[in-house]
Amino acid sequence: MLQTIQIIAVLQGIFLLLYLFKNKNKYQTYNFWFLSALLVSLLSYIIGDDNNNLFLSNYDFFFVDKTLFVTLLFLFLKYFETSKKINISVICYFIPTAIFILIELYETQFIETFWIEFFEHFIYVVCVTYLIFSLFFLKKIKIAKFIKTPFYFLLISLLITYSLLIIDFLLDKEIIVTLNSILIFEISVLFYYLTYIFVFNHNFFDLPIINSKYKNSSLNSNDIENYKTRIIAAMEVDKIFTNENLSLQTFSDTIHIPKHYISEILNIHLQTNFQDFINEYRVDEFIKQYSNPENDHFSILGIATSVGFKNKATFNSNFKKFKGISPTEYKQTHL
Repeated sequence: MLQTIQIIAVLQGIFLLLYLFKNKNKYQTYNFWFLSALLVSLLSYIIGDDNNNLFLSNYDFFFVDKTLFVTLLFLFLKYFETSKKINISVICYFIPTAIFILIELYETQFIETFWIEFFEHFIYVVCVTYLIFSLFFLKKIKIAKFIKTPFYFLLISLLITYSLLIIDFLLDKEIIVTLNSILIFEISVLFYYLTYIFVFNHNFFDLPIINSKYKNSSLNSNDIENYKTRIIAAMEVDKIFTNENLSLQTFSDTIHIPKHYISEILNIHLQTNFQDFINEYRVDEFIKQYSNPENDHFSILGIATSVGFKNKATFNSNFKKFKGISPTEYKQTHL
């Protein structure tokens, strides 16, 4: 029965992977590669899990163990809305997987000891940490609930699996084989769900990747980087945000970039909107000015208006939005 489920799940997984590659140009780079790698690792796990291997009886493809797709799922969700270049240091997130593979290689040649098993389960604790952060990242992503559902399902399934494996080690029980079989079944259900979404034309893969408003944008990568540089320079160098009457149109006229391109850069490539963009700079500039002893003779409202806020209410609401506390609380705890 499980083998039949595995075969169907593999076929569905391949179908999803082919669909993803066919529409590669629609997706942001990191979404495409992390999601593709995640699907490949899930497929490999379904095919090659120990005691459930479709091709080699009782042989474990440990190099594609759960630790790998936990890491890929974590990175996919962490950088889901990122358009900026990811630093090479992202490789560090794969260290637990590398250590786990080394442990598994050691176990194929030598007898498993208590300490080897201890380090193996320590990696499981790291995976639980990844999964908890992944749930946090998923909650923050602004997409429809029906799109989030399969990821919540997979994250919670993995969290339960790893938690039970850790408990299994602490209590000296043996439930690993059963858990792996259950996880394969859960991944199969996940593939069924994704296929269902695609068949009924919910555009699962399109929605998280590119805002349809900018789907036909004429901006190329050079334009994007050039406009981003000019927009940020207008804030950080020219401090244009201090103009309390600053609007998208006046901003566009000042830096000579069409306002629809400014909106696209802010919404898609800087993950913000125009008002939040300028108000966050205003809040940071307020803190800088308020922290300067030379400005002690100015009131809070006086400094707030000097950085571009029109009134006290607007200032207070934006300060709390970006700093999480009121200006008075910030002064007591940080200044």
